[in-house]
Amino acid sequence: MNRIFMFLAVVSAVILTSCGSSVRIYTDLEDTAPFESYKTYTFLDFTDGNKKTITGMELERIRVAFAREMEKALGVDVIACDSPETVVRKADILITATYATEPIVKGERLNEGLHISGMGADDTLKAELDVNAIRRMDKIVIDSDKCLTIGEIALPMKMGAIGPENIHGKIGEVVIGTKPGRECPEEITLFESDGTHIQSASVAWLTYKKVKEAGLGVDISKLASFFINP
Repeated sequence: MNRIFMFLAVVSAVILTSCGSSVRIYTDLEDTAPFESYKTYTFLDFTDGNKKTITGMELERIRVAFAREMEKALGVDVIACDSPETVVRKADILITATYATEPIVKGERLNEGLHISGMGADDTLKAELDVNAIRRMDKIVIDSDKCLTIGEIALPMKMGAIGPENIHGKIGEVVIGTKPGRECPEEITLFESDGTHIQSASVAWLTYKKVKEAGLGVDISKLASFFINP
């Protein structure tokens, strides 16, 4: 999913950052390539579960160990941070993958030229970006109309901070070129995803191909009673 930021991020971006749990960050890293484009990767392992069950010193040890592991895997400097503020201020590209219901990304901390791929907020109660951050976006790109019901988009709309005219378009339109992506280096851009279904679709297609190659499975294309998300 996060390769999508290639259409919305500054071409010369050198610092990639993430906020989220180590597990979700790791899957983002696997999906975000090529890392040769970046000099530094900065992350924050920031989940309510970790804060409740792990002491501060132990959590810091886990962060540092994870950073060293990722340095070996990616071949770039990996820096573990202890606050959302530090991560955001360092970012050229920011991936948010948390379960936050209170915003952790504040509008006053956003740098010019920043791109954010927001994937953690996926229902009406979740918001990783505050209203000011959403208001500052030069382009907001969504992956489906469901994104308009997600807390971090729906609340700014309800408050009048943004309107339908501030939604630049859907990511498919940007990818195929019917809507422009980034148009100048100073733009602050957001890709608002309502989850990880792009990755899920990729995994499903790979699974389907492997099953077909192995001569397994049952063809259900003619079963009228079979639906996915009817």
